Amino acid sequence: MRNSKIPASQPGSELTPHRFILAQANELATNSEKTVHNLTIGNPTALPSLQVLESRAEKVNDFYISSSGYTDFGGHKALRNKVAQFFKEQYPKYDLSLDADNVIFTVGAQEAMDTAIKLADGPVILPGPVFTPYHNVVNNHSKDTIWYDTTTYNYRISGELGGKLDRVLEEKFQQSTIEDRHNFSATIILTDPGNPTGYKQSKEDLDSLAQLLRVKWQNVRVISDSLYLGLTYKPEQKYSFLDAALASNSEQLLDRVLYVDSCSKVDSFPAARAGYAFSTSKELINKMSAKILTSTVHSPIESQLLVAECLKARHSYAEHNAQFYEERAKAFAQSLSGQNILQTEPNASFYMILDLGFMRNLEVSPAVRSAAAQYFGSDKAVEIILANDGKVGNDPMIAALELLYKSNIATVPILPPIESQYLKIYSEDQQQQQKCEVRIVATQEPHIMQQIGKDILGLKQRLELIDKVRSEVPSYREIINKEDLQSPASTGFER
Repeated sequence: MRNSKIPASQPGSELTPHRFILAQANELATNSEKTVHNLTIGNPTALPSLQVLESRAEKVNDFYISSSGYTDFGGHKALRNKVAQFFKEQYPKYDLSLDADNVIFTVGAQEAMDTAIKLADGPVILPGPVFTPYHNVVNNHSKDTIWYDTTTYNYRISGELGGKLDRVLEEKFQQSTIEDRHNFSATIILTDPGNPTGYKQSKEDLDSLAQLLRVKWQNVRVISDSLYLGLTYKPEQKYSFLDAALASNSEQLLDRVLYVDSCSKVDSFPAARAGYAFSTSKELINKMSAKILTSTVHSPIESQLLVAECLKARHSYAEHNAQFYEERAKAFAQSLSGQNILQTEPNASFYMILDLGFMRNLEVSPAVRSAAAQYFGSDKAVEIILANDGKVGNDPMIAALELLYKSNIATVPILPPIESQYLKIYSEDQQQQQKCEVRIVATQEPHIMQQIGKDILGLKQRLELIDKVRSEVPSYREIINKEDLQSPASTGFER
């Protein structure tokens, strides 16, 4: 396994779900010497561009030879100008007003997200399933948070047939005081393509969202997490919320959009922590710079130079890497075709959602009971397992643990947020449609992804056979309770 090992003795409750599963996978691989397929952490496996590496190294040397001072708070001005110019050239039909003062460099994209959330006015809306650390960020900053569940809308955030985001905002608005309604504001975190879903929002739904915010909710901001946009498989689908805001011809809406990106996923430089953000609102960027100044000052010049060099090579390299991950995702998807396991068709990034509902009747094994107690705490784990009659049921963590111990496949359970901390929006039939979902990362070689899919399918078929046998063959207790069996001798069993 390529990931560094996490001590299995570390309390599960202190780890995020994917870190906990990874710790269990490492322990299993060490103790049993089995090959464990790690589909947990989104580490890109496409090699970074040698051209970018060489060019960045040359630029770093030139910088240190010519300058020994600090950069500006938001980053080196000339490099921020390069980012601004890149995006102006992306949208030649629009007069996109960007210069260095509209751009900020950050320590990875997550610092940009964290800082923007700190500055958010009103409630923060998390369309879920969502990247797990965002739960932690909004909780750490004590934000009033709305968990907007898109699961029963096939992960669509808006649109006539999709998720009813307008309803979410309206419900929160009605809960406000009369005074607060005059200045009602909110912030939507929009990750597109999605993590953990891998779902790419359509042009129609993004335009619908832009129209909703332009006409009705004119104080609602959007933090556009666009880390995976370059990994959209079809070029014509590379349509972001920034595109939708530009197409709306509303400067007021455009000023409410913060575009966040990094070199981690598309360009395969996750360890560089090279992030950046921009907005046509210089006021927002100035506030972010001031907030970052109180903590990390600014990102290293090496990361800033990397962003500039990656953007120069972005077009050709993004297309290459999108094809790289498409091959892997589709190999996995084809192995599970027609099985109602795969919940999202691969069309962007390297994430996909699986429904492990076929495991719901599986008896929870002793190993999983022990691991569940470590994660949930002993009493809570027992409560969950007993509620499901000792079976997996629809609990994603227990299902993910059983998949790990049964098939040596490590996945990330999609867990809902803590009920008491969120307003959770369900459709009327959500409880009937509840799914047992996990996320997989399709970054391994196509033939390996195909074999992993076949292993999951094999487990499903074995469990279905067991369920069929149980339903067709009466149990021993059913036999001895038949009314026509009056004595122990007649059963064929001795006392």
